[in-house]
Amino acid sequence: MSIRFFGDFAFHLAYVQSTEIIPTTMRQLGVGSCTVAIRVGSIMAPFIREFSEWTHPAVSMAMFGALMTFDAMMIYILPETKGVEIPDTLREAAKIGKKQKETSE
Repeated sequence: MSIRFFGDFAFHLAYVQSTEIIPTTMRQLGVGSCTVAIRVGSIMAPFIREFSEWTHPAVSMAMFGALMTFDAMMIYILPETKGVEIPDTLREAAKIGKKQKETSE
């Protein structure tokens, strides 16, 4: 059940986060690439589960756990997009998540 929950969470996160980070000029390619990566993971999941028939059952569960842990750690490197305008260019997208120097001018 938790695998299904985290899988659905990652799927929706990829759509929301990718549309907020990827600039308008590259958005179709970026969202499409994220979708392909998620679909490949969905296709591989049953094969990882079947892997336990040839090895110890804990091996496939450990693989799922490692992948979910890796996914959870990757969330922390994504920039915060709350209150940030959606970027239109690659230059604007590169600035997301970077602290801006405040000047006293």
